[in-house]
Amino acid sequence: AAGIDDSGASRAAAWNKIDGSGACPTGFRVPTQTELQAEIATWPSNNIAGGFNSDLKWATAGLRLRVNGNISTTLKGFYWSSTADGDRAINMNYSDEGALAIGRGLGSNGLSVRCIRGSSAITVPLINIPVSSINITSPNEVLHNASLNLSGSVVPNNASDQALSWAIQGGNNSIASIDNNIIHGIFPGEVTIIATASGGANVTAEQVFTVNPVAVTSINITNAAEVLHRSTLQLSATVEPNDATTQTVSWSISGSSGIASIDNNNVLRGLAPGTVNLIATADDGSGSSQTQPFTVNPILVTSISIDSANSVINGETITLAATVLPADASNLNFTWSITAGSGLICLQIRL
Repeated sequence: AAGIDDSGASRAAAWNKIDGSGACPTGFRVPTQTELQAEIATWPSNNIAGGFNSDLKWATAGLRLRVNGNISTTLKGFYWSSTADGDRAINMNYSDEGALAIGRGLGSNGLSVRCIRGSSAITVPLINIPVSSINITSPNEVLHNASLNLSGSVVPNNASDQALSWAIQGGNNSIASIDNNIIHGIFPGEVTIIATASGGANVTAEQVFTVNPVAVTSINITNAAEVLHRSTLQLSATVEPNDATTQTVSWSISGSSGIASIDNNNVLRGLAPGTVNLIATADDGSGSSQTQPFTVNPILVTSISIDSANSVINGETITLAATVLPADASNLNFTWSITAGSGLICLQIRL
């Protein structure tokens, strides 16, 4: 019945007795988990046919369900052991899919028992079930500067030792490293990771593992947006995210030609007054870019001095001359003009 001795603890104590008060006649008892496991190891095959063809001719008995008392006649064998484990009882169950001596179930289900001769329960070493293969279940990639817990499963799933150890083929390197089953992405590239089973002789699995770059998503131009004619400016920019693998950008100019140029050191030179578009493009191939209007401002004239004589004899001529400051002004041209005053002639210079 449901809920009655679900853990099997009560029967574990009684079924180890040989006085006939348990499930077996006098001189016999119910085998332990380890004894059932040792029995399975002697079967010619790990299924129903193996059980029936063994020395003890194990029958394919069904079970009585704890919920409603109905008998299930599925092609499976269910046999109780005399071992309890926490809130469950240990049983042996087998089918054409394989045999297992360490199943856990509610003791209130009705399973068969087989009795063995013995004075008391004995300790039989657990049979080692080796790992036959490994499935790597963790993702096969990680971002640069990120980490990932490696994981895998073993076949069969009831292998005695299911622990896995991890390594990189050729050892930790400049692309990735493994520490305590955690792989760290150091630089974009590919490595081969190897999982080795502790419970299997030379059982390994390999997987190509990729460290992916962190792409640039945006660019911020940080230099000034203007420069004087004939002056230079060091261009600068920052990228986002700040852990992007490639932090560098390339510079270009669009718009009117002859206004500005950029050299190999990312220094902009103002060639002529005017406005262009300054473009910074990420070098990682992500396609991220930023455009900024950029102005080359003229160097303005601050003063003009007339260098020629300030008088001339009537009827004669002189050559007019003047000096413009600063000497590197963008436009050094000027024009002369005369204005009449009261009895005087005034010269004016116009740029």
